[in-house]
Amino acid sequence: MSVTFYPEAIQYIKQEVPCFCDGEDQDQDCYDCNGTGYYLEEAPSPEFAIFNISNLNAALLLRSIIPEISYEDLCGSWDQSMQDRVTKNVLKLMNKQNNPLLREDEQVDNFYTRGIDKERAMQYCQLMLEVLHCCKKHNCNLIFN
Repeated sequence: MSVTFYPEAIQYIKQEVPCFCDGEDQDQDCYDCNGTGYYLEEAPSPEFAIFNISNLNAALLLRSIIPEISYEDLCGSWDQSMQDRVTKNVLKLMNKQNNPLLREDEQVDNFYTRGIDKERAMQYCQLMLEVLHCCKKHNCNLIFN
Protein backbone atom coordinates (compact mmCIF):
# COMPACT_ATOMS: atom_id res chain seq x y z
CA MET A 1 0.00 0.00 0.00
CA SER A 2 1.15 3.51 -0.68
CA VAL A 3 0.15 7.16 -0.57
CA THR A 4 0.38 9.54 -3.51
CA PHE A 5 0.75 13.30 -3.11
CA TYR A 6 -0.40 15.31 -6.15
CA PRO A 7 -1.94 18.63 -7.27
CA GLU A 8 -5.73 18.64 -7.54
CA ALA A 9 -5.42 20.24 -11.00
CA ILE A 10 -3.25 17.40 -12.35
CA GLN A 11 -3.61 16.71 -16.05
CA TYR A 12 -2.78 13.44 -17.77
CA ILE A 13 -1.36 12.71 -21.18
CA LYS A 14 -1.21 9.53 -23.23
CA GLN A 15 2.28 8.27 -23.85
CA GLU A 16 3.65 5.30 -25.75
CA VAL A 17 5.49 2.80 -23.54
CA PRO A 18 7.17 -0.53 -24.35
CA CYS A 19 4.94 -3.55 -23.95
CA PHE A 20 5.85 -6.42 -21.64
CA CYS A 21 5.83 -8.78 -24.61
CA ASP A 22 8.53 -6.59 -26.23
CA GLY A 23 6.77 -7.06 -29.55
CA GLU A 24 9.47 -9.64 -30.39
CA ASP A 25 7.04 -12.23 -31.66
CA GLN A 26 4.81 -9.60 -33.24
CA ASP A 27 2.07 -11.41 -31.34
CA GLN A 28 -1.15 -10.02 -32.77
CA ASP A 29 -2.92 -11.63 -29.80
CA CYS A 30 -1.13 -9.47 -27.23
CA TYR A 31 -3.94 -7.73 -25.36
CA ASP A 32 -1.88 -4.60 -24.69
CA CYS A 33 -0.07 -3.86 -27.93
CA ASN A 34 -1.53 -6.11 -30.66
CA GLY A 35 2.00 -7.01 -31.68
CA THR A 36 3.38 -3.48 -32.10
CA GLY A 37 5.63 -3.71 -29.03
CA TYR A 38 4.13 -0.49 -27.58
CA TYR A 39 0.89 0.58 -25.94
CA LEU A 40 -0.59 3.86 -24.76
CA GLU A 41 -0.56 4.63 -21.06
CA GLU A 42 -1.95 7.57 -19.15
CA ALA A 43 0.71 9.45 -17.21
CA PRO A 44 0.83 12.79 -15.41
CA SER A 45 1.78 15.66 -17.67
CA PRO A 46 5.48 16.48 -17.11
CA GLU A 47 4.56 19.93 -15.75
CA PHE A 48 2.86 18.30 -12.74
CA ALA A 49 4.86 16.95 -9.81
CA ILE A 50 3.62 13.89 -7.93
CA PHE A 51 5.23 11.50 -5.51
CA ASN A 52 4.33 8.19 -3.99
CA ILE A 53 5.64 6.58 -0.79
CA SER A 54 4.68 3.66 1.41
CA ASN A 55 1.91 4.07 3.98
CA LEU A 56 4.38 3.83 6.87
CA ASN A 57 6.71 6.47 5.43
CA ALA A 58 3.76 8.72 4.50
CA ALA A 59 2.46 8.50 8.08
CA LEU A 60 5.91 9.40 9.42
CA LEU A 61 6.26 12.29 6.97
CA LEU A 62 2.80 13.68 7.76
CA ARG A 63 3.35 13.42 11.53
CA SER A 64 6.73 15.12 11.14
CA ILE A 65 5.43 18.14 9.23
CA ILE A 66 2.02 18.64 10.91
CA PRO A 67 2.15 16.66 14.18
CA GLU A 68 -1.09 17.95 15.68
CA ILE A 69 -3.30 16.56 12.88
CA SER A 70 -4.40 12.92 12.85
CA TYR A 71 -3.93 11.15 9.52
CA GLU A 72 -5.29 7.73 10.44
CA ASP A 73 -6.71 7.08 6.97
CA LEU A 74 -3.74 8.70 5.16
CA CYS A 75 -5.84 10.80 2.83
CA GLY A 76 -6.83 14.42 2.68
CA SER A 77 -6.26 17.73 0.96
CA TRP A 78 -4.51 20.97 1.81
CA ASP A 79 -5.65 24.38 0.65
CA GLN A 80 -3.20 27.17 -0.15
CA SER A 81 -2.92 28.43 3.44
CA MET A 82 -2.20 24.92 4.75
CA GLN A 83 0.31 24.42 1.91
CA ASP A 84 2.17 27.57 3.03
CA ARG A 85 2.33 26.17 6.56
CA VAL A 86 3.45 22.75 5.32
CA THR A 87 6.15 24.34 3.13
CA LYS A 88 7.58 26.18 6.16
CA ASN A 89 7.48 23.00 8.25
CA VAL A 90 9.17 20.91 5.54
CA LEU A 91 11.97 23.47 5.27
CA LYS A 92 12.38 23.40 9.07
CA LEU A 93 12.39 19.60 8.99
CA MET A 94 15.14 19.58 6.37
CA ASN A 95 17.34 21.67 8.68
CA LYS A 96 16.71 19.72 11.89
CA GLN A 97 19.65 17.87 13.40
CA ASN A 98 17.41 15.16 14.87
CA ASN A 99 15.05 14.65 11.95
CA PRO A 100 12.01 12.66 13.20
CA LEU A 101 11.82 10.89 9.83
CA LEU A 102 15.06 9.03 10.47
CA ARG A 103 14.66 5.43 11.60
CA GLU A 104 16.63 2.21 11.54
CA ASP A 105 15.87 -0.90 9.47
CA GLU A 106 13.67 -3.31 11.38
CA GLN A 107 13.00 -7.02 11.12
CA VAL A 108 10.32 -8.89 13.03
CA ASP A 109 10.24 -12.58 12.12
CA ASN A 110 10.05 -12.61 8.31
CA PHE A 111 8.77 -9.05 8.02
CA TYR A 112 11.41 -6.50 7.06
CA THR A 113 10.88 -2.72 7.20
CA ARG A 114 13.46 -0.55 5.51
CA GLY A 115 14.50 2.42 7.59
CA ILE A 116 14.88 5.99 6.43
CA ASP A 117 18.41 7.38 6.30
CA LYS A 118 19.24 11.09 6.07
CA GLU A 119 19.52 11.02 2.26
CA ARG A 120 16.10 9.41 1.84
CA ALA A 121 14.51 11.78 4.39
CA MET A 122 15.88 14.74 2.39
CA GLN A 123 14.57 13.18 -0.83
CA TYR A 124 11.06 12.87 0.65
CA CYS A 125 11.18 16.49 1.80
CA GLN A 126 12.41 17.67 -1.60
CA LEU A 127 9.69 15.72 -3.42
CA MET A 128 7.06 17.20 -1.09
CA LEU A 129 8.38 20.70 -1.84
CA GLU A 130 8.13 20.01 -5.58
CA VAL A 131 4.47 19.00 -5.25
CA LEU A 132 3.76 22.03 -3.04
CA HIS A 133 5.43 24.34 -5.59
CA CYS A 134 3.39 22.77 -8.39
CA CYS A 135 0.16 23.32 -6.44
CA LYS A 136 1.06 26.95 -5.84
CA LYS A 137 1.88 27.41 -9.53
CA HIS A 138 -1.49 25.95 -10.55
CA ASN A 139 -3.37 27.57 -7.64
CA CYS A 140 -4.90 24.30 -6.49
CA ASN A 141 -5.21 22.05 -3.47
CA LEU A 142 -2.70 19.32 -2.71
CA ILE A 143 -4.39 15.92 -2.53
CA PHE A 144 -3.00 12.81 -0.86
CA ASN A 145 -4.47 9.32 -0.81
